[in-house]
Amino acid sequence: GYRVYRSSKLVEERKVLDGHTCKACDFHFKNKIVHVHHIDPLSERKTPRKTTLDDLITLCPNCHYLAHYLLRLRKGDDYKDREVLLTKLREIT
Repeated sequence: GYRVYRSSKLVEERKVLDGHTCKACDFHFKNKIVHVHHIDPLSERKTPRKTTLDDLITLCPNCHYLAHYLLRLRKGDDYKDREVLLTKLREIT
């Protein structure tokens, strides 16, 4: 087995790059209340690999929940693509 570590430094870098703004719905509130979503969820990784900034996207709590909901759908792998995910989130929010 292997152990998964999350990097708070990498998360903060992604938030700064995205302007602490949800990339799906443009939600922004005083540089707070946004999450960072792993486009390819850590829980689904079969082999260890280092997470990069490109693996992350800033989403508000609602869009983050919806992203995980979409991943649970039968064709959830489609939503592991940044642009496909953002397009779908923009449609439903």
